[in-house]
Amino acid sequence: AKGPWCKWCGLKGARGLIDMKVSTTEQATGAQDEPRKLSVREALLPPKLRALREKLKAKAKQEPGFRFYSLYGQLLRPEVLFAAWIQVRANGGAPGIDGVRIDQVDVSAESVEGFLAGILETLRARTYRASAVRRVYIPKASDPKQLRPLGIPTVSDRVVQQAIVQIV
Repeated sequence: AKGPWCKWCGLKGARGLIDMKVSTTEQATGAQDEPRKLSVREALLPPKLRALREKLKAKAKQEPGFRFYSLYGQLLRPEVLFAAWIQVRANGGAPGIDGVRIDQVDVSAESVEGFLAGILETLRARTYRASAVRRVYIPKASDPKQLRPLGIPTVSDRVVQQAIVQIV
């Protein structure tokens, strides 16, 4: 499909994002002269988010003891939440304790936008709290007669967790 993935974040498809130019610090040191190949996961990230990750990585390598205090503001970017939603939707999974399934949220573009806008609003107001985790018991691989606990978070918690992972 052509056009933006969602109207409120302005992201476009991941076409042409597989090759990325080398950062200016690598060019200055002569470490790499050709574009590096991105993993599929990196290629699906918006260009701004990839650039942010590159900057954070360079700063962390340059100053190993540096503390990143203001990463919460990066979580409030709509393109970060939308990229996290794309990853959560691709991963699939069972519903959490609230019973909301991914396909229930993914009914239409408006429902996804409303879902993400709700998460964004609670994050901006700093009232977001993770929900309880649904506990399911599954058989162990070593001994199918024994069971091990498995926690299944809600879809909104998975989106927030994935957004944090994409920033860090």
